[in-house]
Amino acid sequence: MHRRKSWRLPKRPAYCPAVRAGRQRLWSIIALVWKITGLLALAYLLLLARSAWKQGEIRQYLWSLAIIAGILAFITAALLFTVMVSNQ
Repeated sequence: MHRRKSWRLPKRPAYCPAVRAGRQRLWSIIALVWKITGLLALAYLLLLARSAWKQGEIRQYLWSLAIIAGILAFITAALLFTVMVSNQ
């Protein structure tokens, strides 16, 4: 019996320079997306702070910001603890 040829390209091994370059490019794009997201979030928080300042509610804004920062710090600590425990 004659076997039909596949038209797909063969998989390249992970150590291939082209694969490594593709992964590096992907990670640089992901890092860029995170940087842009962070800058947009910072701009949003600054606009909220300006609005709170104009309305005389800066104290409430700072308290809510501190609460959010605490929640994020707790989540980060929990994730780091989980990763450290799982690597042992």
